[in-house]
Parts: sequence; C-alpha cells; structure tokens
Amino acid sequence: MNNFEKLSGSVLCGALVLVWSAYGWTQFNPYKEKKKAPVVEHQDAKPIPVKKKKKKGPKSKKASPPPEQVVSEISTETAFETGGQTVPEPTAEERVTELENEIASMKAMLARVGIVEDTAELSPSQRDRLGELETQLQQTRSDHKALLRAVENGLDAKEAEAELHRLEQQMEVLHAQMMQVRAESPASDPLAEQLTQSEERIASLEAELAALKQRLQNAEKEEQSAEETKKGLMAQMNELLPVEIFAFGDFMYYVQEDGPDNFAIGQLELDVAQDLTDEVTITAAIAYDSEAEVFGLGAFTIDGRILGADENHLRQSQKIESLGVILGQFDVPFGIDYMEYASIDRRLVTGPLVVDGTHAGWNDLGGQMYLIAPRFNTVVYGVNGYSYETYDVGPTGDEVVFEHPTAMALGGRVGVLPLEPLELGGSFAAFLNPDAEMAQLLAGGDLALNIADFELKGEYIYMKQGMDIDDSTAAHGFYAGALYDFKPVFVTGRYSTLWPDDEANEKQLSVGIGVTVFENAQIRLEYTSDLESGGSMAFLQLAGGTAWQPSGLRR
Repeated sequence: MNNFEKLSGSVLCGALVLVWSAYGWTQFNPYKEKKKAPVVEHQDAKPIPVKKKKKKGPKSKKASPPPEQVVSEISTETAFETGGQTVPEPTAEERVTELENEIASMKAMLARVGIVEDTAELSPSQRDRLGELETQLQQTRSDHKALLRAVENGLDAKEAEAELHRLEQQMEVLHAQMMQVRAESPASDPLAEQLTQSEERIASLEAELAALKQRLQNAEKEEQSAEETKKGLMAQMNELLPVEIFAFGDFMYYVQEDGPDNFAIGQLELDVAQDLTDEVTITAAIAYDSEAEVFGLGAFTIDGRILGADENHLRQSQKIESLGVILGQFDVPFGIDYMEYASIDRRLVTGPLVVDGTHAGWNDLGGQMYLIAPRFNTVVYGVNGYSYETYDVGPTGDEVVFEHPTAMALGGRVGVLPLEPLELGGSFAAFLNPDAEMAQLLAGGDLALNIADFELKGEYIYMKQGMDIDDSTAAHGFYAGALYDFKPVFVTGRYSTLWPDDEANEKQLSVGIGVTVFENAQIRLEYTSDLESGGSMAFLQLAGGTAWQPSGLRR
C-alpha cells in the first residue's frame, strides 16, 4: 500500500466517523432542553381534526344540511383509526396544542350550527335570551383568558386564584342557563341536546387546557427554583473549597506521506483558579509536553482587576469593562492566534505556518497591563524574551550554532472595533540584548470578523533577527481562515504562508470538518497540503474539555 492510498483511506475513515457522530447527535441531542412536565391522563381526548382540501370548481348554491347532520360532523371529523397500533402518550406541550386545535375546530363547527340554530323553532324571546347569554359567556371567557395571560406574565397566581374561580363558576352558570332556555322548546329538543353536548365538550376541554397550562407554569417555576437552588449550592461549595478546576486535551491519529502513521496525544492541560479576593485571582496550568513526554508549568498568573464595570474590580466604571495587571507566566498577547493555542479552542488540528515560523506560540515570564472598553482594547507587556540563533561554517566544515541572548522584550497590541462584529488590531514587540540594543523585532496586523455562526480571521507577521550584528535575517507571512458552524457540524479552512530570507518559501492549505458530539467534545478531520513541496497530511482528532479563558484579554 503506497502513501497516497493510506492517506486516502484515513480521510475516508475519518469522514465515516464524522457522519456516524452527526447521525448519533440527531438521535440524541444533549443540547435539547428536557422539561419534565406532569403527566395528565386524557380519557376522552380526541385527536386533532385533519381536513382535506377541496378542489376548486364552479360555485353553486347548495341547500343547508339539517341541524342533526351538521352537529354530528363534530365527532365524525375528529375521529381516527389507529390501525391496531399503540399511539404514544403526548407530552404536555403537545397536549396543549392538541387541545387548542380541537377547541378551535369545534367552535368553528358550532358557528356553522349557529346558522341552522337560528332557524329552529324558538320563540323571539328565547332567541334574545340566548343572544344575551352568549354575549355574557364570550365576555367571561375573554376575561378568563386575559387573567391567565397576566399570570403567565408574572402576576401572582395566589392573587388571581379567587377571580379565576369566580369566572369559571360564572361560565358554568351561563352554560346552564343556555341549556335551560334551549330545553324549553320541544321542537328543538334533538338539536338542543346535541348542541348542549358539544358545548359541554368545549367547556370540558377549556377547563382541561387551563389546568394543563397552570401545571406547566408550575413546573417551570419548580425548574427555576431548582436551578436557583443548584446555584446556591455551588456558591456554598465555592466558599468551602474556593478552587475552580478545568481541564482539556486531545488525542489524534495522523497519516503523512513521508513519515510513519501514528497515534499521538496533542495537548493535555490541567488548570486551576482561585479568587484570593473579589479583585484578585491566581491561576496555574500544568501542561503535557508531547515532544519531551513530560509535564511542566504552562502558566502561573496573578490577575489584579483595578477598574471595571462589575463588582469584581477595585473601582467601578461604566465606560471601561476591565482594567487590570497580570504578573507571572502567560501566553504573550501578540496578535490574535494566542487565543487559540488550546486545542479545545482551535477548530483545526494544526496552527498557522507564519506563527510557527516566527514566535512559535510565545509563552514567557513577566507582566502585562490590559484595558478593555466597548470599542477599544489594548495590552502592554514586558517579559524576559527569547534568544535567537545564527549559523556559520566552522574550520572543519561543520555547522556552528551561535546563540544570541535577550535581556528583555517590550511590546503590546491595540485593537479597535469600528463595527461591533469587526475588530482590527496591530501588534509590536522589541527584543533588547544585554547591552540594551534592539536585537529582534516582531510586528503585525490582524483582523477578526464574527457574524452569527460565521467567523473570518487573518493575521500578518513580520520578524527580523540579528539587528545587533552585521548578519540580520527576516521572515514574514500571513494566514487567513474562515469557519461556519452549522451546529453540530462545522466546516473550516485556512491558507497560510511563510517567506523566510534564507530558506525556501512555504505555502499551506488546510481544510477541516468536525462535529460537536456534546457540549465540550468535538471530533475533527483535517487535511493539510504543502502547496510548494506537494506533501500532505491527514488528522483525525478527538478534543474535549473546558474552554477556559484565564485572564486579561482572554476573558
């Protein structure tokens, strides 16, 4: 089996895994809200009527059917056969919809009956009395519905209970009076009996509907109360053990044309955070180095929030979201890619070429000050910096490596949001040697656009080294990526370049597809092609954990 066949087979297997995961998500959706509503038994409930559309044709006058035939249609149009199959018990929400549709259907049918009813042999005084009672009944029903809506919108149910009871009793009295008036006419006894049964049926359904809505409302209140209780317990636990613990990691299988195919651990990190006070948080991260196969310190920060909009700041301000200082070891906020160093945050398995070829995911010791406002953000920092290397040929023809140390690095980033979903930024960092001369510099610009489920971002980085010696080198490049989240499936792609002075240019195209199997876990498939050399790799990755933004601008 050649490398191309292995690569194609791995991509196909990965695609099958993604399809299977997406199918499983449609069968069991963990994001779907599950409400446990009370079970209501419906002994005489009827299904929702299904009316067939009639073909349009020439209009013709037809005689009205007899009253008995019209009234009997109320039951015949709502009947159905199950064919010997067991009909599943509807949920409370489905039952509410069924009741509303059935009541509307029966009322429409009774409206048709009302046309025939007027021709029944009732005396003028009886008709007048029925009209008055019907008007009063409609007004009472309207008041009853309005009061129920007020309860749903926040009116205290206990305050409305007495009025609701009075209105329900009044509707029962009006129904009884209407039945009594109809019963006084011998000529309309058969029709009156059927009309009475239909109206009783409507009244029964309306009562059941009102009770069911009340039970649903009570269930929602109980759910809200349970959520508040849960939050209270979590707050008590935080008081007893005020440490938050987060973790993320990823496991992958990759195939490459010019190397072995392997399983591998990409990242594994354990993060802890503790609030020393409302304004000061200490964080630490223990990270696994997959190349050295050892654990080490990935971050340790003390974040002091000085000024901001909420009570977690020393002083409050409505114009500034957050102003604070961070000391310790952290991912240096150069550009915007540092916000996706964690594998749970990056939707592609690999990182951009230009980042790997310049600052390579800069993590350092030092301090930073950040400012976040609605349309503006900035951060400045001072850290140890990192050394750079130069190469030469020794007397014996062997390559000699010279390391040039750095005493300090100073830099910062400024971001502006001309429009709410669009952010433009610029970054700069200067590296000073022990003689306080500039030895290296980094400069760049970035763009990020987020509209609903669509993301577009890009960044340009320029690096120059050896400015304090005669032999300086430079490298620059950019990347541009896009993502669209169809939920649970997402698709993404990125084009990345790197143009170093002393090496061959590199161009890379990466495309990926993934599925969110549940809230904190994703399966991803990526295919990456080197457009200059023609080499390619394929990755199948499972990433899971908590997306944690520990401090500063990463909040």
